[in-house]
Parts: sequence; C-alpha cells; structure tokens
Amino acid sequence: MRLAVVSLFFVVACGTSDSAPDATTAIDATVVADATDFDANAPDAFDPCPGETPFEVGVVDWNSAENVAGVAAQERGDGNAASSAPNGRVVLCVSGTGPIAIRFTKVDYVDRVHTTTVEAIAAQYATGVAPSFRMLRTTDADALYISAGETRAATAATVIAMPTNAATGAPLAGVTVGIAAENDGAYTPDGTGIVTGDTSLADGKVVFLNAALGAGSTEASATGPTSCEVPASVTLEAGVSSVSIACQP
Repeated sequence: MRLAVVSLFFVVACGTSDSAPDATTAIDATVVADATDFDANAPDAFDPCPGETPFEVGVVDWNSAENVAGVAAQERGDGNAASSAPNGRVVLCVSGTGPIAIRFTKVDYVDRVHTTTVEAIAAQYATGVAPSFRMLRTTDADALYISAGETRAATAATVIAMPTNAATGAPLAGVTVGIAAENDGAYTPDGTGIVTGDTSLADGKVVFLNAALGAGSTEASATGPTSCEVPASVTLEAGVSSVSIACQP
C-alpha cells in the first residue's frame, strides 16, 4: 500500500541569484533560483516510505522563492498523492521501477508535470539533497516569455531540463540538452537573466519555450563531459513540463 508522508520540520529555502529580485529582474532571478536545493539536510533518519521509494522535494514560488503549502503532488494516472507542508516539503512514496510522471498543481499556479524514473528518485534521495521545484504563477510565466521576446502559448509546454550530478544531487553545468518537440528556442539562466543557449550553466537548467505538445510526449537528449541518463520519453502537457537528467561524475 502506498503511503503519502509529509516531513514536518521547518527550513528556509533560498534562491541562488546574486541579487534580490526587483520589478524588472524578478522573473530572471527566479529562473536561476530554480536550481537551489530545498535544503542541505540529509533525509530524515526514519524511513518515510517502508518498502517504497521516497520522492522528496521542496516546493516554492518561482517569483518570490517562498515556500508554497498545499501543492498537490500526484503520480500521473494514479491516485497516489501527497500535499506540500507549510515549509513546502512534500514526500510522495512511489513503487515499482522505470519511468514515472508526477504532476504538481495549485490554484493560481501553472500546472507542472515532472518526468523521471524511480531509479533516479532513489539515487537523488540517497544524496541527501531535496531539490527545489518552482511553481509559476500565470503572470510570472507570461513575464518569463516576454523577457525572452516571446509570447507564451496556452496550448504549449515550457520544458525545464534539470541535469544533476548523480553522486551529489547538485545541479550540473556543461550538459547540452535537446528535445525532439518543436519549440521557440532553448535558454539558460546565467545569473542575471536567461540567455539563448542549450548548455546548462552553474544552475544546471535548460529551458525550452513553447514546446509543441504533439502526442503528449517528446524525446530528450543530453551530452556533455559526463555520461547522462535521460528517461525514454518526457511527458508534455500545457503548462510546465520538467525532466530529471542524472549524470555520472
């Protein structure tokens, strides 16, 4: 039987931008902040998911970097679900092996569906690093596109590729990412904003704008200084779609 467990200790999530967001740079700063680990603590000493695999993340607002409570995290196509605590932390117990897609939803925010594998989830949890998952308000998503000179299409996906160091769980630079779906270009956060490019920088993110949904999935590729594992297909839905890419050091 699956168990949905929420960890009940409080932490503060911090962005990695070199400067505080302001009226003109907030959306850029928050893209950088998406690379931030939710906290640096090891997983709780007890096993939150006996016999299953803990998927643990910290959910924060993309623009303010504040913790977001009440975000529903649900295994796609399954009733298995959990909700983020006041500190933004959510633990969803998953079972089996292979690819998995998890949807994050909250009123006034753009849905985010994340593709990974149970094996990658287990490896990430073992590092003791709980990644930060940014939830975009609709207006923040529009501002992101405007900053890149584009207009967000409600019927397309904003795809975030998330390369990490498989040994440490930390974001990884130097990984070149591609997706098969047609899109309006690849961008990378550079510490002050987003710039055109398909190779991750220090924050370990590559963002594809207005990816065509097609049949609801796409293929992704990753090359770089290390060997990277990418799910066989990436789930695409209107809103934000993201994918974990685990690279060996």
